[in-house]
Amino acid sequence: MVRGRGRTAAVWATALWVAVAAPAQAHAAAEPVPYAFEDGARSVQGGSTPSQAEELDADTAYRSSIGPDERLVYRVELDARSSAYVSAVAVPELGSDVTYADGIKVTLESGDGMRCGSQDRRFGSARHPRPLAATADRTIKGNAGRCSRAGTYDVVVERTGADRSAADSWELELNFHEEPPLKSGGGATEAPENANSAPPEVPSGDAESVRGGSGFSSAAAVGAGVWKDRIAAGETRFYRVPLGWGQQMSARAELNDVADSGPAPGALALSLANPVRGEVASEAVSSPGEQPQVALEALPPVDFANRFSPRSEVKAVRFPGQYYLQVTASPELRGDAGGEDLGVTLRVGVRGEAADTPVYAGDAGIFQVDPESDEGGAGGPGAAGGGSDDSMKVVAAAGIGTGTLLVLGLGVWTVVARRRGAVA
Repeated sequence: MVRGRGRTAAVWATALWVAVAAPAQAHAAAEPVPYAFEDGARSVQGGSTPSQAEELDADTAYRSSIGPDERLVYRVELDARSSAYVSAVAVPELGSDVTYADGIKVTLESGDGMRCGSQDRRFGSARHPRPLAATADRTIKGNAGRCSRAGTYDVVVERTGADRSAADSWELELNFHEEPPLKSGGGATEAPENANSAPPEVPSGDAESVRGGSGFSSAAAVGAGVWKDRIAAGETRFYRVPLGWGQQMSARAELNDVADSGPAPGALALSLANPVRGEVASEAVSSPGEQPQVALEALPPVDFANRFSPRSEVKAVRFPGQYYLQVTASPELRGDAGGEDLGVTLRVGVRGEAADTPVYAGDAGIFQVDPESDEGGAGGPGAAGGGSDDSMKVVAAAGIGTGTLLVLGLGVWTVVARRRGAVA
């Protein structure tokens, strides 16, 4: 009976060790999590010509792919009142090679070939694979021009790069949104004069824990304050900051406790995208140091009139909604991290209260904020988001496994105790 009790106790001890160690090991594993595409995204095939293009519906996410030097065409139907935005997020495979010149370009053209808007993004000095988003727009500026007409428009997505460009195909996440016009008499028609106003200072103080998402749709909601997270070398995390009319933001990211082992291209990259995923600003630091940090340049307040500015960083801050911070740690920091996740601190400053005007003459859709549902925090809305975040699945699985093993272990322990009582 003593041997049986010993074997039973050993089984219980082993189960308890597995229950405790498994989640701890899962947390310590510093493998970067792949990009989380939006749940329910439809598959779509880009055509080589406009006649082969498949149609994209508004407010619907799509998945596609693009090869080296490939040029794909999709189509959208636009009215004559709404501004339109089509975005493409290029997602190279983790561990693949990219060059300085590699990138993605999105163009929106009228049915007769008039270019209405385009944007291109490159990896630049941060030469490591990470999600790269670009957005093309058709902005309504009165009734003049071929780009103001209702009809079929072509969306052209291109891989850009040099002769030594990456040979792998990239996955794409596509989105199309329409912005309604303002109510009669609302909104300026010229660029604002305060576009160069000084941004708010980034805050100091104690940091609050947050778990960044692995894609735009799973971005964690944060607001003004100091936030701390963990990130693996080579990984990208997403956070969203709600901004209303008239509000202005600043942001700085810092990596903690990184060994200074020499220059690392794009050791820490920080970028900001607007609600339609168009780039607002992007910065990277190449020399790690003990605590590499990168801050965005001065950003203007949210203003409808910003769309009339000749400066891209001002033009992008043209509507309220969710603004997305994207933080990437270089895979070259893997050795400096000693196989562990890196600590990252995100400092976000927001100035002003959201104004009620101007007002859209239709459903604002993504071009609005809800103060009650846009509070940041570790368990706040958006921490899980609408995407399939594999990192959260690992945590959930570990938690479920721990609970199950503990219950089983307690059951075994109860049986042992009863047998002891019977023998006595």
